[in-house]
Amino acid sequence: MFHADKIKATMLYETGHGNKKRLLNITELSQHYVNKCDALLGLHAFTGCDVTSAFKGIGKVKQLKKMLQSPTFCHALSQLGNS
Repeated sequence: MFHADKIKATMLYETGHGNKKRLLNITELSQHYVNKCDALLGLHAFTGCDVTSAFKGIGKVKQLKKMLQSPTFCHALSQLGNS
């Protein structure tokens, strides 16, 4: 989603399995969360790998929800690495 505005094609993400498969339109999501997408790269770097959480027992979803609720967190994470 961080790079979605730079790619001139519709990006889709297939998730689920069996009867619960679905396609998520990443391009549309990135347009909806335009101010929050810049913070996603910082959130990923801060929370660690996709498989192993940097905080024992806490996944990325909890941090993502906190970030989405706070403009301060979004701004701080979007600036991570700029200075």
